[in-house]
Amino acid sequence: MATDDDAPPSQTTPGSQSPRRNRIRNQTRRASILRGLRAGGLLAAVMAAAWAWWQARQNPGMLGPHSNGLDPLLLSFILLLTAATVWTFYAYIVEPADSPRPRRTLLLAALLVLIPSTIAVVLLGRYWWQRSQTIGLPYPVLSQLAIASAGIGVALTAGLLLHLERDSRTPSKQPLRRRLRPSRTTTAVAVLTIAAATTALTLPGLTFPARSVEVSGLRPASVPNALGEQILWQRAFDNNESDSLRYVVSGTTGPIAITDHGAQGLDPQTGETTWSYTRPASTFSLCGYKHDSGACYAALSPNRAHMVLAYHAGFGRTLFVGINTTTGHADFEYMHHSPADTDPAQYRRQITDHVFVSGPEIISLADGSQLATLPEVTMPSCDGHSFCFTSPVLHDPSNLQGGHSTLILGAYCPNTLPMGPESIWCEMVVAPDDDLTAITTVNGILPTDNNGPVVANGWTVRLHDPDAANQEISEQLGTSHSRPVDAVSLDALSGADNTAPIPLGDLIQPLNNNGSCTLTVQGASSTEVVFDPATGQVNTTQELTERAYGPGYLNTLTVEEPREISEQPDGSISVEYTGIDIHNADNKIAMHLDHADLAAAGGTLAYYHDGYLVPAPGVVALVYDRAVVDDNNGTSNHQTVVVGLG
Repeated sequence: MATDDDAPPSQTTPGSQSPRRNRIRNQTRRASILRGLRAGGLLAAVMAAAWAWWQARQNPGMLGPHSNGLDPLLLSFILLLTAATVWTFYAYIVEPADSPRPRRTLLLAALLVLIPSTIAVVLLGRYWWQRSQTIGLPYPVLSQLAIASAGIGVALTAGLLLHLERDSRTPSKQPLRRRLRPSRTTTAVAVLTIAAATTALTLPGLTFPARSVEVSGLRPASVPNALGEQILWQRAFDNNESDSLRYVVSGTTGPIAITDHGAQGLDPQTGETTWSYTRPASTFSLCGYKHDSGACYAALSPNRAHMVLAYHAGFGRTLFVGINTTTGHADFEYMHHSPADTDPAQYRRQITDHVFVSGPEIISLADGSQLATLPEVTMPSCDGHSFCFTSPVLHDPSNLQGGHSTLILGAYCPNTLPMGPESIWCEMVVAPDDDLTAITTVNGILPTDNNGPVVANGWTVRLHDPDAANQEISEQLGTSHSRPVDAVSLDALSGADNTAPIPLGDLIQPLNNNGSCTLTVQGASSTEVVFDPATGQVNTTQELTERAYGPGYLNTLTVEEPREISEQPDGSISVEYTGIDIHNADNKIAMHLDHADLAAAGGTLAYYHDGYLVPAPGVVALVYDRAVVDDNNGTSNHQTVVVGLG
């Protein structure tokens, strides 16, 4: 049971000795407080150090020196070592040699312990804040080390000050049992110290929070089959602002703008923001640093209902955020750890309608829980052959999709050159995303030029009769590069469903689709066939162009920037921009936007660049870059503009 600090020693004292009794009582109370600080500081230091050790194990490489100057970690360690040395020197050398104990020596020793430990705490706290600001997320380990340093400083300083409260004139020492039992004051102070440390350990995790706006009641719309004839709206994103636009993709209810720090859904009728998710950290390419295509900044599930963004979270860490594309709700946040700060392209990223894969980890899109690990699949090596393709990169870097319910575990394409001496051919290993033991190897998959298989909304391209084609290839019976091919569902290949293949005709090779919703396969004599997985329709590019309508038509269009270049009398070159042209596959103009259509409020257009089209539910989005010169101060503002066409 705790003792009463306020009770004086049990002895008979006359009234004239009451000042001495009060002094002893105050001395006892101060000693109890210091004992509580010493015990609480030590426990807080142990608790914070244990947390820091666990964080360091989970985040290897985060404590390495990342600057050219003096490492704050090393300097903080030296300061703490100095404080511990002063405490040891006094406790075991100076104190036993002095009786009575000099008050000035104690105070000097306490200051020599308190000052270095305080500086170490400030250095670590400042270092944590700087590193956290750099990545836009709470940096691990450093805040815990700062609190551990504070606990050590408090414990050592309280231990030295406790000597000031020891009175050599105290009548007799208390029994050992009573001295080992803490007083109520000591217990209360220790608990408060630990509570303060616990609060301090929790607070860094609340910094740099995500901000989101969710919406309900939006209904999925159909993607237009025609370009439209007018501009419905324009939305400009300033590149000079902190959250500039990276890319625009198609969601379930309209276009989705992927920005430097998040994403936002756009109303197909007005272009206004419907939902948004943003955080101070920066998004980066899911395809790796070497593949900076805009389509790589978001992984969209084949049904477009889920989207995964990647945030760089420091050395060897990536924060994945799963977002519902209808409501904008963040379904999960998952921190992926890798052994070192290397190119994330070495880790396979893939998404189905149910799971997301990063490296060996399979993550649920519903709640971010890790469901399983990817089974080991060994694919043949390419041995330096330039036109060979194999894992770990599964397919076109701008295409991160698997099937609706199927994962691609590996692919091997010994030759991807369509008109070379050997026929193109791929083997693909697939499995249902809910049964990774049911592994199936599928042959006869056609790759893109100098790349692997292409996937659009869970479908890929395969030879109609792989066995016969393989026999023909092995016996070199034919010289034709075009063979009957089919569009096949990955779910059917893995056994997840029994969707029948759809014949496409005699063709050669699929084209890179840059994340679009259709498959385009090239044939002989510049023939191209477009397959739309959503409707199952097959059309040639020529048919779609002649009708200017149909599933897949919008994916055949290109955006160009016409300009008139002339030489001025003084010899300078003048460039006049005349608008933006949207061309059909036959290079004829399908739609022209003139200079007046692209005018910016309060500024003059300096230039604009070729853009791209995004067929999205309810609208066709035209995206292009431009520079606007302010009419008042002459400053130039770079913008990315999204134009709704309908």
